Amino acid sequence: MIAIFDLLTGEGRKAEIFVAVVGASGFTYAEATWTLKLLDWIGAHAGMFRFFGGVPRLPVPDNLKSGVNQASFCDPKINRRYGMMASRYGAGVLPVGPRRPKDKAKSRTGSALPRPAFSGHCGGRPSSRSPRATP
Repeated sequence: MIAIFDLLTGEGRKAEIFVAVVGASGFTYAEATWTLKLLDWIGAHAGMFRFFGGVPRLPVPDNLKSGVNQASFCDPKINRRYGMMASRYGAGVLPVGPRRPKDKAKSRTGSALPRPAFSGHCGGRPSSRSPRATP
């Protein structure tokens, strides 16, 4: 989480950070959203695909309930709308295995980057930039 401050009122609000890392290159995408509920989760994936300029054939998301209804090694249950989004982009979805921290190594390394990157962008001042609005 990261705090977003309104420069006029000084009021703070917490935002979630979506982080994606391309395994082969370590190329990292991070986006702040108000939540990681389904619409924000799907919107962050769409933003990631635009940013990377393409779509991996098989994204490997964490087992967040917004995208994965039931984690399993053999037969994970993907959220229907999330699966439809992936299908629209010509991708499948293979969530990381349950209780498999090694499968998450790239994203965990990438998740250490956003806080300094977001904070540094504002020169240490509180940011008034809001996370992307969900349609």
